[in-house]
Amino acid sequence: MTNSVSNVPGVPVYFSFLLNVTVNPTLTNEFMATMISSTASNTPDPTDPLSLHARQGGDTTHYDLGIERLNGTTTWTGDLADDTNYLVVVKYTFGAAASCNLYVNPTPGGGEPLQPQASATSDGVTAEPADIGTVLFYRAGSAVTYLTSGTYQYDVMRADTNWYNATPPATGAPAGATKLVFSPGGQTIATGSNSALITVTLEDQSNNVFTATSSTVVGLSSTSGGGTFLSGVDGTTVISSVTISNGTSTATFYYNDRVVGNPTISGANSLLTPATQLETVTSSPPSFPPGSIARLSDGNISLTATGALGTPYRLWGSTNVALKPVTTTWSLLNSGTISVSPFTNFDLAATNYPQRFYLFTSP
Repeated sequence: MTNSVSNVPGVPVYFSFLLNVTVNPTLTNEFMATMISSTASNTPDPTDPLSLHARQGGDTTHYDLGIERLNGTTTWTGDLADDTNYLVVVKYTFGAAASCNLYVNPTPGGGEPLQPQASATSDGVTAEPADIGTVLFYRAGSAVTYLTSGTYQYDVMRADTNWYNATPPATGAPAGATKLVFSPGGQTIATGSNSALITVTLEDQSNNVFTATSSTVVGLSSTSGGGTFLSGVDGTTVISSVTISNGTSTATFYYNDRVVGNPTISGANSLLTPATQLETVTSSPPSFPPGSIARLSDGNISLTATGALGTPYRLWGSTNVALKPVTTTWSLLNSGTISVSPFTNFDLAATNYPQRFYLFTSP
């Protein structure tokens, strides 16, 4: 595997390959392969997240495959014949109560079978890894001498978080999902305001919309320190990812940013080309929260306001709120760029007027 998949409960990792056993194993339990963290490099161990095993079957021309999860009990398939090609798929699902599954000869291009040939759970004690990013195969003559009785040939290996991509049709059909795409295009958003609804879509290599055959988690990020992603359902719940559910092609969210600029937002899954989009965040004038204007002991006025960092502003005052245009009929009291929020200005001439109105413009 060239990319790792982070530990997010419920997220699966599939690894598929063609297997042909040319020399039958003679041991009752030997390691064939192990699926481990991207930072691990070890000989096979029962505490590995997922390990694949083999043993002699009912006779010397048949063998069984076994699967083990995090020091749990190894569970086995029925007999498989030597010198025969099999499509094998192993599945690791993150989550303390999740299982590892083993499938033999599922239909390429079809959906994930409801029942695996073998399924294994952990011992309930061994901790999960931070990610899955390495698959190691063991062979006769390796440094791990107790693995050496069978001869295993592997071919056409695939890893993905999507079942269809790990088991695509054999010939003549489109490939699985290869990328994520945002729509609509880049937006212009006022600071502190939600964008229009943004949709992230699964597509194949021919730019066709692809229907997920298992849940696909898309992590969301922004180059802006003031960027926030919000649920596409209510527009208020802060989120860091969305999930394209099994049987669907899209997920939605909103984007909000407190900092003026041109941030790039991204939607990423480690096994897909990420979606990226450039947004334009424009300034909106600062505002006065309730109770933020106060008269000082000397009779002058303190004005505390909030706004997006980087926003240029001008503070105006007038005894007549109806005067227009503001820039020629009101008095300019202060101007600047917001570097901290909230921030405070003072009207040191307030005692000269029976009343005064205040407003901000940007710039």
